[in-house]
Amino acid sequence: MKQQLSEQHKAAVNRRRRVVVNFDAHHAEPHFTEVDPEQLAKLSFTFADDEGSQIDSIWWNWSEGHEGPYPSKVLQLFDHPRYKKWVEDGVDIMKIFLEETQKRGLEVFHSYRING
Repeated sequence: MKQQLSEQHKAAVNRRRRVVVNFDAHHAEPHFTEVDPEQLAKLSFTFADDEGSQIDSIWWNWSEGHEGPYPSKVLQLFDHPRYKKWVEDGVDIMKIFLEETQKRGLEVFHSYRING
């Protein structure tokens, strides 16, 4: 069965982009979860918030792809006490990064990297 794409979708796919950043949000940093999630997002955007930035898109990935930063039926949760605490407290770190990216008027994707 052939899937029909909307004109809006086609326009987004074909849109000219100046700079696309593929950024590992987790970046294997052992102290990553010691920072408040809202502050962590703010710190993670310092490169994109620079005056004169030509970044149009950020494609976030989260570590090596064999664990997830969110409850999943397929992937196990990151094996880290703070991630587990975030999930227990209802903190959706991926949603925070999504919303922060959108607040800046940037296109955002979850880039699923498989190498774990």
